[in-house]
Amino acid sequence: MKNKRILMILMGMCLLHPILASAEGFRGRIVKTEGEVQILMSDGQTYKPEKLNNLVKETETIITRSASRAVVQFSDGSMAVLNESSSLLVEKSEWLSQLGGRIYFAFKKIFGKKPRKIKTSFVTLGIRGTSFIVDVNDGAEAVALQEGLLNVESPGEDFELHKEKPKDDFADFMKQQQEQANKVNDEFAAYKQQVNDEFVEYVKEFTLQPNKVISFNGNRVDETELTDTLKKEFGTLEEFAGDIINEYKN
Repeated sequence: MKNKRILMILMGMCLLHPILASAEGFRGRIVKTEGEVQILMSDGQTYKPEKLNNLVKETETIITRSASRAVVQFSDGSMAVLNESSSLLVEKSEWLSQLGGRIYFAFKKIFGKKPRKIKTSFVTLGIRGTSFIVDVNDGAEAVALQEGLLNVESPGEDFELHKEKPKDDFADFMKQQQEQANKVNDEFAAYKQQVNDEFVEYVKEFTLQPNKVISFNGNRVDETELTDTLKKEFGTLEEFAGDIINEYKN
């Protein structure tokens, strides 16, 4: 009887070993999925998350297929909601690289001393307790910030940053009256008016404020206000994350 009990314990340890081994060096866990989600290892092999208890290690890429989504919690106090057809590379120590698709990120306001960063091919984002969406698709490269601040850094040459000037209602009214009086219709006047309506800076990095969106076209960056459509997208992805989001929003 005693020998049988020892044998059962040893068998149980053997069954647990793959899970315990897989936890070594893990960076996060996939806590919710919808549709087809895969993990791509550095050697090119893929497997389903449940095979290794939904744990995600360094150098592995999380992939969502068409009509699929996933929620991932990371050990450094961050989370990500991958929309369909998205891919996120889990880098070594405090780094994540978005390779494609649309991903919602949320970071706790207090998550340790080391800085956390998100990388794409066109920008590096330094995190300051925040929630935002990054779009990495053909013809649509953008960052939409909902809360907190983001440090936006160019991976190459300086950004050509275009910002809208703050609106002055009276000045805007006078400008319209002047335009009507002068009937400004030629191309040069239109170009001049456009320049007058925005700031242009050449910067290696800058701080993005809440409720702003930046879109990228090469080194050109255009900053605009967060639209109702994007606000709805935030709500949709947060709804999919469910109660988990409360840990990061409070």
